[in-house]
Amino acid sequence: MSGMPSGPGGRSTTMQQGGGGLQSHGTIRRGGTLNRGKTLSRPDRFQTPETMFKKRKEDEPASCWVICSRITTCWALPPLLKMCGMPDKQVQQAWREKVTLCVIILLIGGMVAFLTIGFSFLLCPKDQRQGAQTFVRYGDGLSQDV
Repeated sequence: MSGMPSGPGGRSTTMQQGGGGLQSHGTIRRGGTLNRGKTLSRPDRFQTPETMFKKRKEDEPASCWVICSRITTCWALPPLLKMCGMPDKQVQQAWREKVTLCVIILLIGGMVAFLTIGFSFLLCPKDQRQGAQTFVRYGDGLSQDV
């Protein structure tokens, strides 16, 4: 299509049929199609989407996180994981990383619990720890002299 009526301001608008729909030279009239941009939720049609994660090649050295997860789960050998329904190496590594994260969370929780509860027992002498016997309760008779 070419030679469409003139647009605003007296400028003529020509539309040409291209590979991606109608393309405009000049101003755009209402009713013309606009090409939508590519986003993560609307990728280009008829093209395979790019992977978000790069696959590690076999000859590349393992990262520190992979080594740490393998050390943490050294008891879970690949034949045992295959018997549990994880035949793929990537699925096994994902399980190893999940277990390692759980172990790290438990260790951090244990450290917080020790700092909250056990640290006072470690540093304070037994006779100076605060307990129920060191506080004066309301209505005990000791505080009625005032």
